[in-house]
Amino acid sequence: MGEIMMKEHNSKVNANDINKNDSTVRGNFLLKYAILAPSCLNTQPWRFEARPNEIRIFGDLKRWRKVADMDQRELYISIGCALENILIAAEHFGYGHRVTYLEGEQVAAVIELNAGGKPSSFRDAELFKAIPERHTIRKIYEKRTLPPETTKCLEELCIEEGFTLHFTDDIEIRRKAKELVYRAYAIQLSKSTRKRELGYWLARGNTGKNRPISKIGQIITNCLNVSKNGAKKDSDILMSAPILAAITSENNGHRSQIVAGQILERIWLKANTLGIGFRPMSCILQVPELSENVLDFLHVSDVFLQQTFMLGYAKTDEKHASRRPLDQFII
Repeated sequence: MGEIMMKEHNSKVNANDINKNDSTVRGNFLLKYAILAPSCLNTQPWRFEARPNEIRIFGDLKRWRKVADMDQRELYISIGCALENILIAAEHFGYGHRVTYLEGEQVAAVIELNAGGKPSSFRDAELFKAIPERHTIRKIYEKRTLPPETTKCLEELCIEEGFTLHFTDDIEIRRKAKELVYRAYAIQLSKSTRKRELGYWLARGNTGKNRPISKIGQIITNCLNVSKNGAKKDSDILMSAPILAAITSENNGHRSQIVAGQILERIWLKANTLGIGFRPMSCILQVPELSENVLDFLHVSDVFLQQTFMLGYAKTDEKHASRRPLDQFII
């Protein structure tokens, strides 16, 4: 679920701009927070429709990475992150909500908004403030452990039934994960995988008249997220991280993936407020035959692995990933 910089417009959001008298305008305003959510390689794979007192979220399958995300797990986790931002913002501005998840439908989720809401205990004002400040750590972590009270604070954000947040500081588990990182990169760099992924992105129309050849190569490289040094960089960061974490669910499918994304975004925002660096680790999960290994060395079974990530203290001067203008997401 990492991010890359794209040469597109940033989204500007001012909390004073909300129009509480027009329900459709209000819905569109809340979407300004939705599009600040993280997504795999910053693909931003979502579309929205704001109706009176209702927001509908759609998956944008044109931005689905079919080779690296065959089961659409990352696409729907990204949608879950955007959904969570809407709910945090809605509660901040005094609106209640009811979410309907539509498994297997074109619409991923429907949010009904109503007046008289208040922030949930797990969606406080600090999370709202963190939405535009959230970032990804891409550097080596400092040699500092996380206090038990900090991990407990993050664990309390996983409140949905059937979902579990796992933390480990076991160096041997991280070494096993490191081996899987190298294996994942080797598989992703295989000739057949590169050929299929290359064909997919070329078929999407990245060879338009106004797009220089050099930019095409850059886009393909970014979308593949693979390089000769990628595995070493990721494994070095992994070995420096004090905590390796995972979100698992009892069930699988688009609904479970969306909810996992909600939990992920909540933890990511809270980590930001606590000064903790957060970095998703998705390469292992993109290779189905390897993801089961993670469950084995986490000593859990009969569950589905939705997302792995790293936590720790790290200084960063990273720039925020750009966003396309909001009107490009509106149906």
